[in-house]
Amino acid sequence: MRRTPAPLLRALGLLWALCALALAVPASAQPPRVWIDRDRIAYDETVTLTMEVDLQSTPGMPDLVELTRDFRIVDQRLDQNMALINGQVALKVKIRLVLAPRREGIIEIPSLWVGTDATPPLRVTVAPLLGIAVPPSSVYAPVSVSPLPCPLFSQFVKRSES
Repeated sequence: MRRTPAPLLRALGLLWALCALALAVPASAQPPRVWIDRDRIAYDETVTLTMEVDLQSTPGMPDLVELTRDFRIVDQRLDQNMALINGQVALKVKIRLVLAPRREGIIEIPSLWVGTDATPPLRVTVAPLLGIAVPPSSVYAPVSVSPLPCPLFSQFVKRSES
């Protein structure tokens, strides 16, 4: 009797697992969730908007066109998470957007559409810039350099051990 080689068994097992993942039915349909790290910022600050999408129940990525009307997208990050829970696949994507406001006042982050689901709108209060000429993270210190009046000399002294 001839034995099936181990690499072939592993390949068949992997193929079976991929087929099971592809045909798995989601345990529960979850609409996309969205939240911001804070709801009050100054005009020169940013706010981070985080959106979590369950790809099993809501296929597709969010439409961000409406968001760019009142904000500039300064940075974006995408985290993907796949888990096999009780034989069912959970695929989630977490999108983090760093947003800089284009104007002052109360700005509404509109509903973001993902497939047929929409997130609830959020509000951010943007305070006016307080006339600071230099950003708080920068420091300006005037420095002048002048030569010393006499040269410096140094000498090594060898200590003798008794």
